[in-house]
Amino acid sequence: MRFGLIYTHMNGHIADACGYVKHNNEIFSCGRPAMGSGDSSVVSSLSDLRLWCNAILNAEILSADSWKEFLDFTPKPYGCGVRQFENGWFGHDGGLPGFRHWQRLNFKDKTAIIILTNTVTDEPPFLARMMEKLFYNT
Repeated sequence: MRFGLIYTHMNGHIADACGYVKHNNEIFSCGRPAMGSGDSSVVSSLSDLRLWCNAILNAEILSADSWKEFLDFTPKPYGCGVRQFENGWFGHDGGLPGFRHWQRLNFKDKTAIIILTNTVTDEPPFLARMMEKLFYNT
């Protein structure tokens, strides 16, 4: 696969990960992602997401004109499925039953923050909020 991604699959049915949800103070296993399209059809690992973010931060994926369009963020704060945050940060979060993904990238600083959990929460996990405070000074 491109960029050296070896643990990324385009079909959630072959994922090895298992997610969990809490309901009425009991924890239930969700098993593997069962959806076959959208966000759950791409399953990856932290090591592959690191490679992917490096490819993005080094502008290896798109042409210069495409990057300009991608980072236009129109209508604000979203553009091309990526949200613009403060201080040059952008990213896309996601989740499905039993999984949560939180990602921020910054071209200026050539920095990526990736947080993966095997639970679903409405808000970014505690570590994500702590990283926001460190990087955004909020």
